[in-house]
Amino acid sequence: MAKSSKMATRLVTSAYGLHSVEARRPLWQGLKHLASGVCLPWLILGDFNSLLHIDDRWGGTLKTIGPYYSWSNKGIGDGRTLSRIDLAFGNSDWFYNLEKLLLNIVILLFLIILLYCWIWE
Repeated sequence: MAKSSKMATRLVTSAYGLHSVEARRPLWQGLKHLASGVCLPWLILGDFNSLLHIDDRWGGTLKTIGPYYSWSNKGIGDGRTLSRIDLAFGNSDWFYNLEKLLLNIVILLFLIILLYCWIWE
C-alpha cells in the first residue's frame, strides 16, 4: 500500500506600490481580490510606497534613526525625509505555521554548516 504524504504549501507574494495613491489603487484591489480566495498560509512583502501609521514617516530633525525606516530622500537637515514603506503582511495561517517553518530553516542551516565543515575538514 502506497503511503501518501502532504507537502506543506505556502503562498508568498511580492508587491510593488507605485508612487501615487491613485496609481497604487489597483495593487490594493488586486490583493483584496486574491485574499478572498486564499486558503493557504500567505505572506505578502515588498515596497508598498504606503504608510500604515503617521509615525512611519519622519521629516526634519531626526529623533530616531536605524532600521525602522526603509527609505530616505537623502536630504540633509530639515530637508531629510525618512519613511517606512517596505512591509510584510501575513494571514493567520502564515503565523500559525511560522514556528514550524522557522524550525525547518534552522535545521536546514545546521545541516548546511555540518556539510560545509565536513567538506573543508
